[in-house]
Formats: sequence, structure tokens, C-alpha cells
Amino acid sequence: MYRTFPAAEFATFALCARLLPQARAASNLITRFRFRFSEAALLLNQTAIYLQRRGQYQQAEPLFDHALQIWRTSLLGEKTQNFATGLNNLAVLYLAQGKYTVARVDVSTGLEDKEGYSWARMTRPMPEPLAA
Repeated sequence: MYRTFPAAEFATFALCARLLPQARAASNLITRFRFRFSEAALLLNQTAIYLQRRGQYQQAEPLFDHALQIWRTSLLGEKTQNFATGLNNLAVLYLAQGKYTVARVDVSTGLEDKEGYSWARMTRPMPEPLAA
């Protein structure tokens, strides 16, 4: 399913909308069976990006959180590019909602220690979520 769900760009919104029920069903299975592989987290991340870009923030947040949880508990944990990207995406979601303090805490706990990321980068202009 991860390879089928496209990058969430305006040109692919119609396809994303058609695949959203399957992505939600896959998300439920990922939760139910506690899948911990990278493709599961990538699907959650891509689905969350689509929902965020459609303004469905409350539906996107748990998917970003779940993807982060999978990446955090993976073999390399928080040292992976996917984890940093997921943390960035969650911070972008919080910024879009005006939750600046929460976004700053997420960034400061996860990204400021990693090369190339800082709170200053996350302020203006508002960044786009990244595909992992």
C-alpha cells in the first residue's frame, strides 16, 4: 500500500482521496497487529501529509505520531533520517495549527541536536511536510 499511495501534491489529491479508505484500513491493521516495519511508518507518514495538506489536522496528528513511534522503536531508533523527517512533519503540523510552543518542544527535543536542523529553520516561512 505504501508504494501505491502517491506523494500528497495537488496533482495527486484525487488519487489520494480514492486511496484514503484503503490507507485508513491499513493504518488500523498496522495498529492492530503492531507492525514495526519501515513501510508501515512510511504509509502512515504519507497519509498524514495528505490529510494535513487538506486541512484535516486532527486526523493527521495520530498518524504522524504513530509513524514516529515505529521509527523510534526501530533498530536505529532516533538516529534515522526518517525519524528526523517525521519529527519535522509533526512540527509543521503544529505550526499550521498555531501550536508554536508544542512545535518548538518537538523540534528542540529531536532535531536541534541533529546537523542541519534548528528552531530558526522552523519559524518563517512555514515549511512543507517532507516525504520520508
